[in-house]
Amino acid sequence: MAITFGRLRTWLGLGVLALTPLATAQEDNQTAPDDDGGLNLVHEEAAWSIHLDLAASHAFDSEIDDGPDVSVTRASANLTFNTAINDDVDFTLGIREEFSFYDFDGNFTGLASEPLDTALAVTVSPRATFRVDETWSWFVGGQLSFSGETGADVDKSFTGGGMAGATYRVNDNLTWTFGALVVSRLEDDPLVIPLLGVIWRLDDDVRLQVVGPEASLIAQINDAWSVALKGSWSRREFRLDDDGSAPDGVFIDQRVRIGVEAVWQPNSAIDFGFEIGAIAYSEYEVLSDGGGSLFEENGDPAVYAAVRARISF
Repeated sequence: MAITFGRLRTWLGLGVLALTPLATAQEDNQTAPDDDGGLNLVHEEAAWSIHLDLAASHAFDSEIDDGPDVSVTRASANLTFNTAINDDVDFTLGIREEFSFYDFDGNFTGLASEPLDTALAVTVSPRATFRVDETWSWFVGGQLSFSGETGADVDKSFTGGGMAGATYRVNDNLTWTFGALVVSRLEDDPLVIPLLGVIWRLDDDVRLQVVGPEASLIAQINDAWSVALKGSWSRREFRLDDDGSAPDGVFIDQRVRIGVEAVWQPNSAIDFGFEIGAIAYSEYEVLSDGGGSLFEENGDPAVYAAVRARISF
């Protein structure tokens, strides 16, 4: 019997529930900044910090060349655990689940019907960071992902990879990160993604932050509010089920977003983000089960809106 994403989601949900009692063990907490400028609640003894990130977005109608109009709604949850193994070694475990809902209005050239409507992606990503001295540290991590249309076979929807790199702290205002992520792909050769990052505090209220394929210029308005100009690239691929127009094929969605986000942080344990912008570039591709291209076209620019919340325990 094939393992479907519905069963996988149930199993991973139980796994998340098994980990959540760690959150209740936080007592006598203190606040401490994390690497991306946020705030963690860190236990003085166990050195645990736990974050729950919830997000939702909607990209409004975009016309695909030689294809239909499409709008996309996404909802995600990301649970991150951080702990200090000792004074020089930190460990992070991330568990992320994202639903994507595609609404196509029209036909794809060369396909009998739309390739998918609902897709699920689940990623588990452990990482260890090793401090060499006050200036240098290095990191190594892995990534295990399942991504596919609901009803797709999980054993055909697996990708995995690893990453390694180093962080160089120039001074209190400037930190560089460089490395590489290598991941397998569905019906394609492995993908190598450079991990180039910087956190540069231009002054007390403005900083430039680049983390992988996302860049932000952030201005602190007051103690509770900040605003950011953001740009990002993303690539998603989903294994299709065996009943559609491309049985057991792959649907690929790439896009570049440019937007503005306002962030409200009423206290150190929670913040909310409100973002609006444009999908400046998008590309859609459908592959057959053997990797042959059945459809590949760009989409017109479109408006998107997003909201998010982070809770730290």
